[in-house]
Amino acid sequence: MKCNNCGSEWSANASYSQIMNCPFCGCFLIKRIPTDVDLELSSVIKQIIAQFGEEIILQKKKFISIFGDLAPQLKKEKKILSVALDEDIAAMFLNCAPEDRNAHIVSSKRKLDGILSESAVEMVIIAFSDAFSWNIDIKFESHSSSSYSNTEPRSFNSPDEMLSLAKKLINGNLDYFGFDTQRYSDESTASEYQHACRELNQEHFNEAFDIFIKLLYPNPKDRSKIGSVLAGVKLAQIYYFGDGVRKSQETAAYILFSLVPYKNPLVIAWISELYRIAIPGLTEKDHLLSREIYQRCASNLNIMAYLGDADAAYFIGFNLISGINCDKDEKQGFSYLHNSAESGNIRAIVELALCYMDGIGITTDVKRGISILLKLSNTENAKAQYRLGLVYYLDKYKSYIEHDESIALQHFLIAAKAGHKSAQDYVGDFYYFGNSVSVDYKKAKYWYDLAASMGNVHATSQLGAIYFFGYGVDEDLDQAFRYFKLAADKGNTFSQYMLHHFYFPDGKYKDYETGRRYLEMAAESGDVDAQKLLSRMYISDFGFNDDYKFVYWMKKAAEQGDAEAERIYGEAILHFDNDQVLPKDYSEAHKWLSQAATQGDVDAMVDLSELWSMGGDVPPSADLAYTFAVGAIKILKTRFNQETGNVEETMKLLKRVAQALILTGKL
Repeated sequence: MKCNNCGSEWSANASYSQIMNCPFCGCFLIKRIPTDVDLELSSVIKQIIAQFGEEIILQKKKFISIFGDLAPQLKKEKKILSVALDEDIAAMFLNCAPEDRNAHIVSSKRKLDGILSESAVEMVIIAFSDAFSWNIDIKFESHSSSSYSNTEPRSFNSPDEMLSLAKKLINGNLDYFGFDTQRYSDESTASEYQHACRELNQEHFNEAFDIFIKLLYPNPKDRSKIGSVLAGVKLAQIYYFGDGVRKSQETAAYILFSLVPYKNPLVIAWISELYRIAIPGLTEKDHLLSREIYQRCASNLNIMAYLGDADAAYFIGFNLISGINCDKDEKQGFSYLHNSAESGNIRAIVELALCYMDGIGITTDVKRGISILLKLSNTENAKAQYRLGLVYYLDKYKSYIEHDESIALQHFLIAAKAGHKSAQDYVGDFYYFGNSVSVDYKKAKYWYDLAASMGNVHATSQLGAIYFFGYGVDEDLDQAFRYFKLAADKGNTFSQYMLHHFYFPDGKYKDYETGRRYLEMAAESGDVDAQKLLSRMYISDFGFNDDYKFVYWMKKAAEQGDAEAERIYGEAILHFDNDQVLPKDYSEAHKWLSQAATQGDVDAMVDLSELWSMGGDVPPSADLAYTFAVGAIKILKTRFNQETGNVEETMKLLKRVAQALILTGKL
């Protein structure tokens, strides 16, 4: 490396940030060329080589950093150079014999064709050739911007044809994986397309839709002739997300498959998504196929994002954050989303807000995330409205914004009407439980039906409860069973527990073993009621005798703080007749019974009054026995006077308390 000020030379192996100043005279090494000076790309490259040496072009990051500092006005050229250097063309210009130069130029052109436009390829090769003083005649064929207009589109008559094409994508038909950058450049810079994009970002859906349709199909009477591929991708996304139109992933799929031959990487990326999620009747869920298709188009998709395409940047960013068809990289994903959001992509803006709120790829900043969401309050974006509903509804956001269920419901309703299934489920909950509105089971059922039809498991379970208890409808156990079974098989804990009503003794579909399996699923998910019922099953007449499992599940429920489970487990420690499974331990029994009594369990109070009156492994205590006895008597007396509970059981407990008091001499 050489300093132009003092003439000193030294090796430049350090990172660029460490060589910005001369170590001998301290002079700043990079002097920006004034922005009003007309620059030739080759002259800038020559200046960098003269100061840093020829091998600087092999160090892409360092070279691009120096180029940006030296000629900040050449932003477009900087991007093109970065893409070109990614294809390893730099090495071709070093130590090349004169007789090999023509061959190297042809090789470089082949590498860059399909990645950069012909004009960009020409610019790069001529610039490097001039910078290295290759005095040869370089000829490029002129490119007609209309060369793609005669490409015949594919039409599809069946899902099998779609699958056949998808498989061709990964079986060596590389033509589909190219990137017609000239076409992309022409389409993305077209004024009508840009206008439509602005309309879409402002949620002027009708205006945007009309323009995209005209751009995609220049001849309305012949839709086999494709115009703007980018407009087609926009239309597919509009149908996929339901932006101002009836949501139709099927329509989106047909549009996207018709665009496959036109060498747009975002089209191929969307095809990979269609096989990841499956479109009923059109594409089968095939994660391997989806991943392979995405991996094959990822490089070109990245170039498309680098050239400023907000949709490509959003697609990549979302996949990186979620780990979809690629290794998860939240930090890099955030960067892509940030770039897309800056272009006005509303979905990227929403995801950016969530990244800040949840600390995904960036330091958690809930306040900033909420601030971004609040700016979207008046939009129709379903995800933004749903998350705003959560912000006003959930307690965890109370320190950032005032909790307000009525405002939360407003946002949930907007999202629900736009088809957001989780928002529909929340609206159902509002009417089912009467949160900030009057209980209205018919409205609750309406929203639960919508959410359940889209696969929301909680809503499906709630429909089971509505039919089981007859809330707003006639009681229908068959319908209840159907909904509970659907939800239970998808992991809903409440439904797994509720199925015992159908499989156990008085149930319509008596099947002890199936009932036990569902109970065990719920118990393993931590449902206390399921744990207690499952525990009792193992000492019942159902044929599942297992002392160990009785103790295991009752203790699990007790450890969650359930008063009844604490009391039963404490009683079991004292009275269980299998010492190998549960040895008698008075101090341990006292602990669990005391915890239950503290929560108001009257049976535990009676147990403790007896224990302290008799002693056990500790001396009797008349005072403690009296304290627990009095507490039990108050509760039992109230029960008796109000005629609540089982009278016979209440009298039995009162007799036990009286006997305990007699033993202590307090009665």
